[in-house]
Amino acid sequence: MKDEKSPSLHVSVMIAEVLEHLCPMPGGMHLELGVSTGGHLLEIAARLGEGGFAVAVDLDADAVAIANARLKDAGIGCKVEFLHGNYADLPRLLSPLGARPGSFDTALLDAGMSGYQLAAGRGFSYADDSPLDMRYGATGEWTAAELLSDAGEAELAEILTRYGDLPDAAKAARAICEFRESAAISTSKDLLDAVSSVWPAKMPHGKRMRRLGQLYMALREAVNDGNEGLRGGIENAIAYLKADGGRFALLTFSGGENVIAKEIARKYRKCGEGNPDWILKRITRGALRPSFGEVKANPAAHSAMLRVFEKRRASKVEV
Repeated sequence: MKDEKSPSLHVSVMIAEVLEHLCPMPGGMHLELGVSTGGHLLEIAARLGEGGFAVAVDLDADAVAIANARLKDAGIGCKVEFLHGNYADLPRLLSPLGARPGSFDTALLDAGMSGYQLAAGRGFSYADDSPLDMRYGATGEWTAAELLSDAGEAELAEILTRYGDLPDAAKAARAICEFRESAAISTSKDLLDAVSSVWPAKMPHGKRMRRLGQLYMALREAVNDGNEGLRGGIENAIAYLKADGGRFALLTFSGGENVIAKEIARKYRKCGEGNPDWILKRITRGALRPSFGEVKANPAAHSAMLRVFEKRRASKVEV
């Protein structure tokens, strides 16, 4: 089996913290959304053991295949069912398995960008001159190149603001529209050339990298309907958890994702129309961040935030 640091594998973040607060137990049932190449799942399934059962969902079929092979190579005794699809469509995916809401002891949703995808030559990284596809799955409605070709200036500015928190969104949208009047934006290099007047190579390196990272994040989220997909995925994960102590771990990496996480946490803090007899109790106080050592070893972890919740019957909540 290839080493975890191989370019073909995603380096999963905050594994120790996820295990500590999610507390997967032998014989338990686990739901994993956004499995990537299986770093978290490998550790969780090992703790579930031979009597355990896990369902792993990812939109990237290649990543699912790699995760499946890794667990087989490791000789994990836990039964794992891999599903290729969007976690926002979880009820349809789980229906053939007979899994019902309230079935799982633990759930993990990793909203992060996979290192495997960054190295897959689909335009996810500005460091790699490849076609601007950016779809997590090959069945996506449109590519990033098509979005950049067809969207109007105002629409582009709105996308860059909403999904990337870009302070220079209007300038970047205008630069992209002006560039495409004379040349197509079909590769990562084309996009860098298009925004070079907004974020030139001579500007401070750290600031330029942050802005380009925000630009790429905005396009990825727009192409993959990321925010709404994430909202649906979180709601589904919560729905399929047992209401008497089921734990949910959520890894987010951007401002927009954190806003959604906080909104849903507030929504279920008290009983309501969608949760008449249960609430979500925070296990972590706020969001946990990766250690200095982890960020030094894996800089991609720097923006990770981990929140863990427990689904509890309202009658059992301490007053």
